[in-house]
Amino acid sequence: MNYHFKNTIQKMIMILFCFFVLILLLPCLKTNASNDDPIWIEGENNVNPGEEIVLTVKVSVPEDDGMIGMEGCISYDHKVFDLVDKTVLKENWEITAYNESTGKFLFEPNDEALNDKKQYIKDGGVLKITLKAKEKTRLLNSTVEIKDAKIVKFANNQLKMVEIKNTPNLKIRVNGINVVLIVSLSIIAIIIILMFIIKKININNKKRKGV
Repeated sequence: MNYHFKNTIQKMIMILFCFFVLILLLPCLKTNASNDDPIWIEGENNVNPGEEIVLTVKVSVPEDDGMIGMEGCISYDHKVFDLVDKTVLKENWEITAYNESTGKFLFEPNDEALNDKKQYIKDGGVLKITLKAKEKTRLLNSTVEIKDAKIVKFANNQLKMVEIKNTPNLKIRVNGINVVLIVSLSIIAIIIILMFIIKKININNKKRKGV
């Protein structure tokens, strides 16, 4: 009976050990843009609590004269991140409107760039978004998105608005407190203590039988 009980406990320890090792090794999935996606997000996908992470919004519209405007909503979990900064990466372009509560923005050229086709955007980084992970954050994967994204491009001497079907996003692993790991280690510690107590009881029982 004791042998089977001890064997069961050892199996439980191995299962729990494999479980929390798997959690530690789970990769943070990053959504890659396909060739048909004119907007996507690039950047580090791993951050520690209290640290900043910089993401770059990129575009690609090579088949036309270029993009002359973009709108969308910067979406992220406000319980996990704080927005530190948003920076325009193209000269003579600016964020002309931004709603703090919804994250909705309008990105467009100034008058100089609007009248110069050479300054229309065909590819490359257009916006830099800096986020800071909150200090007290548990281990998790959080997604940053550009929701309801639209671009205005100039083609064949006409303006054309294009709605982005695939929401640009990037999944970020926040290396916070691993609750599952802590619980798993606590359970293993309890099981080991129980095994030690059972072993002591068995030794005492054998001594009594021998007397």
